[in-house]
Amino acid sequence: MATWTRGSGRSGWRAHRGRRVRLAALASLLGLTACTGGIEAPADTTPGGDLVAEPALVRGESPITLRGEDGTPLRLREVAYRGQLDAFFGATEVEMTFENPEGRSLDGRLSIALPADARLVRFAVLEGGAWREAEVVPRKAAFDSLLRDVREPALIADGGGGDRLLVRLPRIPHGELRVLVGYVEEIRGREQPYRVALAGLPRLDAIDVRVTGAELHGRGPGEANKLADGRTLYAFRGRGTVEQDIVIHSPGQRVGGLRLDNRVVARISPVPHDHAEPIGSLTILFDTSASQALGFGAQIDRLAELVDEIRRWTADDIPLRVLCFDQGVETVFEGRISAFGERHLAAIRGRGALGASDLVGALRFAGSQPSRRYERMIIFTDGVVTAGAGHVEALQGEVARLAEVGVKRVDAVALGHGRGELLAAISRSGLPRDGLVIRADAAPEIALRKLVHEVVSGVEVKVTGSQWVYPERLDGLQADDTVLVYADLAPEEDDVEVVVGGSLRGRQAVTTVAATAPSILENAWRAGHVRWMEAQARACEGDTCEAWRRRIIDASLRHRILNDATALIMPGRADERPRFGLDAGRLAPLLAFGSEGVEVRERGDLAIPGGSASPSAHVLVAEPVLPDIHRSDLSQVSQGAGRSRPTAPPGASRPLPVGAPATSRPGANAALVADGRWPAADEEIPEKPHVGPRRRPKDAYDGLLLAVMDSLRLGDRPSAGSLARRWRDDEPASVLALIALGEALEANGRIDEAARAYGSIADLFPTRPEMRRLAAARLERLGDVTRWLVIDSYARALRKQPSDPSSHRLYGYALLRHALLSGDLSYYREAFDILLSGFAWARADARSQAMARVLYEDIGLAAAAWIAARPDDRAYVLEALSVNGIALAEEPSLRFVLTWDTAISDVDLHVRDGDGRHAFYRQRSLESGGRLYADVTAGLGIEAFVIDGAAGGFPYSLQIDYDTLDPLLGYGMGKVEIIEHDGRGGLSFRELPFVVSRDGANLDLGVIEGPLAAASAPSVDEG
Repeated sequence: MATWTRGSGRSGWRAHRGRRVRLAALASLLGLTACTGGIEAPADTTPGGDLVAEPALVRGESPITLRGEDGTPLRLREVAYRGQLDAFFGATEVEMTFENPEGRSLDGRLSIALPADARLVRFAVLEGGAWREAEVVPRKAAFDSLLRDVREPALIADGGGGDRLLVRLPRIPHGELRVLVGYVEEIRGREQPYRVALAGLPRLDAIDVRVTGAELHGRGPGEANKLADGRTLYAFRGRGTVEQDIVIHSPGQRVGGLRLDNRVVARISPVPHDHAEPIGSLTILFDTSASQALGFGAQIDRLAELVDEIRRWTADDIPLRVLCFDQGVETVFEGRISAFGERHLAAIRGRGALGASDLVGALRFAGSQPSRRYERMIIFTDGVVTAGAGHVEALQGEVARLAEVGVKRVDAVALGHGRGELLAAISRSGLPRDGLVIRADAAPEIALRKLVHEVVSGVEVKVTGSQWVYPERLDGLQADDTVLVYADLAPEEDDVEVVVGGSLRGRQAVTTVAATAPSILENAWRAGHVRWMEAQARACEGDTCEAWRRRIIDASLRHRILNDATALIMPGRADERPRFGLDAGRLAPLLAFGSEGVEVRERGDLAIPGGSASPSAHVLVAEPVLPDIHRSDLSQVSQGAGRSRPTAPPGASRPLPVGAPATSRPGANAALVADGRWPAADEEIPEKPHVGPRRRPKDAYDGLLLAVMDSLRLGDRPSAGSLARRWRDDEPASVLALIALGEALEANGRIDEAARAYGSIADLFPTRPEMRRLAAARLERLGDVTRWLVIDSYARALRKQPSDPSSHRLYGYALLRHALLSGDLSYYREAFDILLSGFAWARADARSQAMARVLYEDIGLAAAAWIAARPDDRAYVLEALSVNGIALAEEPSLRFVLTWDTAISDVDLHVRDGDGRHAFYRQRSLESGGRLYADVTAGLGIEAFVIDGAAGGFPYSLQIDYDTLDPLLGYGMGKVEIIEHDGRGGLSFRELPFVVSRDGANLDLGVIEGPLAAASAPSVDEG
């Protein structure tokens, strides 16, 4: 019997006692009327429990989808679930059969809904009549492989973890594809039952569900029957569509603990009593970033339901403020909660899900002198921060500062498949009261009960006689919360005693029973042991840290456990296996379903169906979201000092840094009009000279992108906008749809929305450097409104690929432009250091020698701009140049620099002067002046056409030819940057980003009809 006591506390308070009666009545009604596809749902007959309705799940997408990279849907024909429950653990295998209707192989993306915190234990594809299994390898080996071959497909999971598995499947053949996914989860009773996700699946030819365990009782299609061995089989077989999930409970979930020899798992409920913490005033931060696009309407409905529940249950008409945030912040509502209604929800729907997620900026905005003090805050977000500061310390610091404006507690509603551990950390960030994290699919009345009661943290856990315990500390607890405690006890120890200390005091004797599914308990216990070792590694100091890391990797590989130290790879050709360490010894045993249920399957040497002709290995690793760039991290790349980059100010429209000149909207009075880009409706379209062949959109684009760009070329901007928005609504994760939407919004003069469209690319692909650079290049074109996000995106791309000279160059110039505009002299030195580091990397690799000359001259230009802005630093700058053997740029020049982001592509720059003379890879110079430095034909490159001295060939027209699109992406991308130097340190810039969707594309980038420089120097022109 438990004897918990509180270390301190107040008198209890329980709100609205009549609520339980209403819930029971509602549940009874739902239980009698629920139906799925004409199948009557059996009532819940769980012994000893009140009839409680499961909350309806509103899914933004089907639990299982597979689409080609080009958007082609692959039909899900059949699905089979195999499940086994043992008290508070469940193991599941899902076998899916898809049909590729195309007469060609496709690269596709598979998306599967998983329970919260489920651990993936198996991933396999049927090839040649046998299952080709994914293997667990060290994460470093997997990422090193990705860096060597960017074409290798990877699993993408928005920061890893969460409740959705996203896998890129290469070369899906015509016809049938069978995929198998296995996972293990903790079952937490009514709060988190065992669930078979059927609602939302398309019409299927066959559905087969078989779940076994002790005395199972379910709700939904199917029925439970006793087996000869005393177990229960819950089964359902059918076809067509099913409108309700199967939800299964077992009285075995109420046992105190499970045991297998020395392996013990005990369940405890540490908090004995409720304590009230009513809501007196409230701020809601609602995430509208691009990652929320799938199911955005359902998320808004959840917001409305929770606000309505708070309004009905709160005695007073409390003050409410609702803020929407992504890369900016908008106040949607501020007033009394009774006034919040459909008009404000419609405004959120109208805002849409676009942009990158800057949570620090949103918190800072919320705390910046509000019109009144709000004691409580609820954040609706997935916790994936893709802009601004993203590391836990920055977020916790921003939350702690909210205490200055009266905030006492912050809670989070976890949307989608986000980072629950980050949300948990910021809900406990030094405010007077700790908060908690609530799942978005929790019923509103359950969420309210949690919000209006106190949260207990700092609970220490020990098990008498155990060599280790996981978890050792519990946070974010409330009454009735149950926790599983993993321990290692000698087999002769009959009793299990759990001792609680810290903010609570007590001890509990736990009665354990033998595990009915030993393989599941073994797997869960091993995972708990690894998590305990991870906690020791985080708290270690000195040499012991590396020892802990080695132990973690060794245990994870031996027991096939996925975590931050390991990854899944799909083994390929025999000659590729050694790079993953798969050529030595036997493979780790596999947890899989056999004829009698879950079993540990011993395996021999690696056997690949199809022999040496099997496809190349590909990595199935969830890429982690990068934390914010620390100065110490960048110093390892730049080897330079200087102040850290600025933290962007909050708000929907970010003010310029002090000293930055105001500039006109990009496109107004610009010296260049690119084909396909048009001024706003109230501007005149200037006639520009053009030299050379005119390229139409069909020479560079196809499909819907061609339709949008053709509409823009013809001046039909409204049609382009409507088409682009419909395309993006249909394919929220399509990069080309976001590019088309951004182009259309720019053409219609809606620059802030265009910035959100381009910021969406960074939000959806936060760990892919080429996508970061693509987003930054587009944002650069918009001018000052997004300069902070440009710097942020280029910095994160550099941190992902620190040996790439092109990333150094792009980031260095972003800092240099900021220095010119803001007048902040410290950024000159930082830009100089970054460019210098890129130059060193270019010289060190034979493959990037062609970049070295460009970066050499870039450093000279940056030095000239630095001296012009701060003459007192001249001696220091010249000495830095001398040490590195670099000359100061002291003559005028005009340069057109081409960069691209697809390693297998060959991109060529074409420059024509006003006389029609043509410079390209076969004829590298112009009689009017200028030369092409090199023709880069393999790998990522920089091509530069440079005019030394005053340019005399105006107007110049620019084109690119793009050969060999990335077959996995289906498009290519890059930019041409124009840099003009006046010979005295004055610099002017143009940024011309491009995307092409046709192989062998030809694209006009526009005409430069005269010098870029303004009357004074230094200057920067960001038109």
